Formats: sequence, structure tokens, C-alpha cells
Amino acid sequence: MNSTAAMAGKTPRWMRLVLLAAALYNIAWAIWTVFWPSSMFSIAGMDLPRYPFLWQGIGMIVGVFGLGYVIAATNPFRHWLIVLLGLLGKLFGPVGLLLTIGNTGPTTAFALTLIVSDVVWWVPFGLIVYGALQNAQSEIADGAPEFESVDAALQKARTTCCLSLNDLSHQSPVLLVFLRHFGCTFCMEALSDLARDRERIQAGGTRIVLIHMSSNERATEVVRSYGLYGIDHVSDRSRRLYRAFGFTRGSLGQVLGPSVWWRALQAMIRGGHGVGELEGDGFQMPGLVLISEGQVVRRFVHRTAGERPDYVAFSTAALSEIKTA
Repeated sequence: MNSTAAMAGKTPRWMRLVLLAAALYNIAWAIWTVFWPSSMFSIAGMDLPRYPFLWQGIGMIVGVFGLGYVIAATNPFRHWLIVLLGLLGKLFGPVGLLLTIGNTGPTTAFALTLIVSDVVWWVPFGLIVYGALQNAQSEIADGAPEFESVDAALQKARTTCCLSLNDLSHQSPVLLVFLRHFGCTFCMEALSDLARDRERIQAGGTRIVLIHMSSNERATEVVRSYGLYGIDHVSDRSRRLYRAFGFTRGSLGQVLGPSVWWRALQAMIRGGHGVGELEGDGFQMPGLVLISEGQVVRRFVHRTAGERPDYVAFSTAALSEIKTA
């Protein structure tokens, strides 16, 4: 059984039924709005829309989400991003509509429409998203080792060049970049930043090693797509190194808080970084560590998943600590 089928098998049946129900509702609502754009306002006792084609456009968007829910229903955990986008729409949509109605607020009929279209889906959609993140974490946690010391982790971890991290650190200082999953917008941003700063970091004699939760084959493919040829990396699917260096799983606020969403929008719009499939633990926090001679010289702990470190400044400060030690 492949990983996709295995993940689908673990998905509770109610999640697929909820998404199919949401899909049918959205598609039916879209058809009603597109062909009879004024009828809802008449039923609600509100003024008819001045530009009905705008309301019809909203209906078509709702219909597209309905088709998305059909896709998500085939495997809710795999297509959790579709559910998350739907949840955000159902959270922010009512707020925007209420603000445009006026000081008197919506009529009772229109308020009921908002409840049926959006509010009733908040809890099940939220549970699906949370379940997908928990499922990703449990898959890589199966068989995870007990916590071990930094020394032991450095000795056991092998990079793609076949040397241990401990051996590499005796050759030159090593900057360990602990990434989030490769589908994360901030992981893509980090790889882009490293590609930009690589020469400046290596000019100081520091070697860059990426720590990730995917297979080495997948990681090699991703890092090469960012022009990071020859960069060593370590597959840490059980999060042995993450745990040894104290990089824990983040809270809901650290991973999905308002400031994180704002940073994600900036990374998407300004940096052109997208969102991909969840690969690994969606709650795992990233971090930086510089090691030398088998010892930790400096560590950077992210306060949120969206925090953007200055890799050059971090490496420079760490090298200064080595020289003054």
C-alpha cells in the first residue's frame, strides 16, 4: 500500500462525508446565486443588489470551492490545504458581509443564511485541519527514539556526504539549518535566502548542512531546484536531531497565529513562495545551530514559524565567539 492510500485509510469517514456535504451545498448555492442573483435578497427582505453580476461572481467562486471540497473528500488529510482555505473563507466571509450591510445589521433571514453557509462548518473543518497536522506528526513519530544527548545525535547523524555531523564539525564550523516541511512557505523562503547568502556564509569558512523530515531523494530534488547544488543534508524523519537540540513542536499560535499568516502572505506576494504538500510534522518548529569541534557554539530558536533569521549575521556572530573562546 502506498503512502497516499495508507493516509486515506486513516481518515475518519465523517470527514469525507462532511466535505461531500459541503461540496453539494456550495455547488447548489452557486447555481442558485448565478441563475437567480436577486432571489436571496428578496427572501431576506433586503434591497436588491445594484450590480447583480458581482453577486453572481461570488456565487461562481463558491462553486469552485465546492469542486475543491469534492477533491478534498477523496483524501482529507492529503488535501488539508483546500480545507484550510475553505475554513478561512468561512471565517472571514461573514465578517466582510456583515461590515457591508450597514449599521442596522442583517435581517434574520440573512443571518440564518450566514450560519448555514459558514458558521456550521467552522468546527468540522477545523477538526479536519487539526487532524491532518496530527496525522502527519504521528506518522513520523512511529518508532521515534527516546531523547538523546547532542553528542550522541551528532555522532549518529550522517549527511549525504556519508560523514557524521561530529566529523564535519572537526573539519570546519557547521551551520545546521533545521527546516520545517518542504511544503511550508517559510521553508521555501529559507532555501531561497540560503541560496542568496550561501557565498557569504561559506566565505567565513562555515559549511551549511540542512536538516529535514523528508527522504534524502526528495530533499536533493528540492534543494537543487533552489540552486543549492552540493549542499549536504540530513534526513531526520523521526526528529532525533530536532529533539536533541531542543527544537520542539510549536503551539497553534506559533504555527497558525495571525502574525504567521501575515508573514506567509508577505512571503507569497513579495517572495513568490507558494504552499506545497505537507511533508513531515506541520507543527515542528525550525531553528539554527552552529557547531564546531563537536560543540554547540550558538543557537537560534524561532519564536514563530514565520520568523526570518539573518543567516549571515548569525554565522558571523558565531564565528566571532569561536575566535574569542
